[in-house]
Amino acid sequence: MFRALQAAIVALALIAMSPVIPWQVPHADAAAGKKEKVNIDADNMEVFDKDDKVVFTGHVKAVKGETTLYTDHLEVFTEKEKQPDGTEKTKVRRLIAIGNVRIVKPKVTITGKRADMDVKKDIVVVTGDVLVKKPTATIRGDKLIANLRTDVTKVVTSGRKRVHGIFDQ
Repeated sequence: MFRALQAAIVALALIAMSPVIPWQVPHADAAAGKKEKVNIDADNMEVFDKDDKVVFTGHVKAVKGETTLYTDHLEVFTEKEKQPDGTEKTKVRRLIAIGNVRIVKPKVTITGKRADMDVKKDIVVVTGDVLVKKPTATIRGDKLIANLRTDVTKVVTSGRKRVHGIFDQ
């Protein structure tokens, strides 16, 4: 159980970094390679060792540095990876935040109904009435897709709706 909890904390550290949107500035400690602690509060936590899953529910709040993730429900999926010395290390493979998702950094806030991160592919998808707010811009759409490897982020819509942006000059 302790290993699964450690994996959940690592997972929350990853999601708390949020998508790399072109106008974001990485936290100075993270850029310097320093490890920051992750503080997690939730009404409940359940560990499913057989399924390699940890679930946090009820007013979930994860804080790492200057980034905070709020959600109603957070699922952390892990896998075991063999190390050269024969030991196993638990790694996070996927994170799913469901319900009232809000990622807050000093100069950007992203909200939606659901966030899904494929850790191996470094892809974050936020869906459901997505809103990206920063001091000089507001963007609305149905889905935000961020590739953390290429630093490419796009906002898309479905059906007849269109992406809507307001930019200050």
